[in-house]
Amino acid sequence: MTVQKSINDKNLSAKKPTDKADTNLLTMTAADAKSELYDLINKYSIFDRDSVLRSGRITNVFFDLDETTLSSRGSFLTAICMLNMLKPNVKAIGGHLDSCYSLSVATSMLANISGQNIDCFYVQHEGHAKAYGKTKFIDGPLRPGTKVCLIQDLVTSGTNVIEMIRKLKEELDVTVLQVVTVLDRNDGAVHRLDELGIDYTYIFSVKEFVKEEIYSY
Repeated sequence: MTVQKSINDKNLSAKKPTDKADTNLLTMTAADAKSELYDLINKYSIFDRDSVLRSGRITNVFFDLDETTLSSRGSFLTAICMLNMLKPNVKAIGGHLDSCYSLSVATSMLANISGQNIDCFYVQHEGHAKAYGKTKFIDGPLRPGTKVCLIQDLVTSGTNVIEMIRKLKEELDVTVLQVVTVLDRNDGAVHRLDELGIDYTYIFSVKEFVKEEIYSY
């Protein structure tokens, strides 16, 4: 998968700053952003150690994407890639509060700079229901029928994403048009989301970083 649109395609450079370094950032193509983001993940977010995933599978390669996506540079690069992957009729983006709130805010702000109106929201995990607000699990300016994109830092089997889709439909009657993630771990999410008719795209596949089999169960 390649990301070919540039930030200029979405008019982000309409308001050019005077600082030369900032200008370079705001005119960066999504392809260049992806290339640099790859290098950051490869350097800071991959660890050789066994870990048990939420799906129950055991892997010998651990990805800590927070080390990249919570950095100022990594956050900006990820937002460039995600903004250029969104469907034109998406009106809001969001994901789990603990893993994707910063990414949804960064992408929403970048969209606003480019003249687009894309709100953000977050979804609480099961067991963390709120005692206040419009819904038990969701916060953000969503209305029934709003077309949204769910974003994730990392997707394994897709179970958490499917649970968010259910919550958004049941609590606010929101339409999930697509799911975008930084990294797909190649463990069944593609097929599960395809069965639901959800467009699923990712910036990177785990196979772009690790060639050999990473699961032992």
